[in-house]
Amino acid sequence: MTTSILKATTLVVAFVLFTGFQQPVVNDPLAVNLLKETTASYKKNKSYCIEFTRINTSVQGKEMGREKGKIWVDGSKYRLEMADQQVICDGKTMWAYLQESKEVNVYDYDETEDELAPNKVFDFYKEGCKVMYLGDVKSGKKVLANIDVETTNRKSNITKYRFVIDKKAKKLTRWILFEKGTNTQIAFVLNKYTPNPVIKEGMFAYNKSDFPGAKLIDLR
Repeated sequence: MTTSILKATTLVVAFVLFTGFQQPVVNDPLAVNLLKETTASYKKNKSYCIEFTRINTSVQGKEMGREKGKIWVDGSKYRLEMADQQVICDGKTMWAYLQESKEVNVYDYDETEDELAPNKVFDFYKEGCKVMYLGDVKSGKKVLANIDVETTNRKSNITKYRFVIDKKAKKLTRWILFEKGTNTQIAFVLNKYTPNPVIKEGMFAYNKSDFPGAKLIDLR
């Protein structure tokens, strides 16, 4: 799977990781309590839709690009739409469309082998994590708590997640991904969250007519 597709689908795993928060190996009581309080309203929703902005920045803080996107998730099924790509997964097969190459790559989808699988995130916590409270930052009238969740799994490509939470509203505002061996950070700003949205028939199925002129490449 290409790097761009992996980076796009990290949105899924990051949010499900957040909603699937469990007791960490190393406790920071302030961070753990805030995560538990915040996730309570999200965990009950089997399906959801997120409208977001993805921002790539260098480790020095220089912005390297941004784009908006939208993702629908229902269990292990999901559909991601961005300007340059779309990813559709019905829980068994994944179709990844890249606008630049006009190609649709087809993969077998196996949650047990996919680090970015929505439901695989629970294994992340079974393997252990470190949770650290970095402190608060004021943004207008809001007080935003910054919490790092760091994996102890050395095989993971994602080494750390940073969650930014509105302390009063107990709402997630953004999350930042730190990848192994890169000099960039990927931030997702949550513009809108819709719980249990109306899922149209065929939302998680590949339809050739949606991608006119695209070449289908079966990599199964």
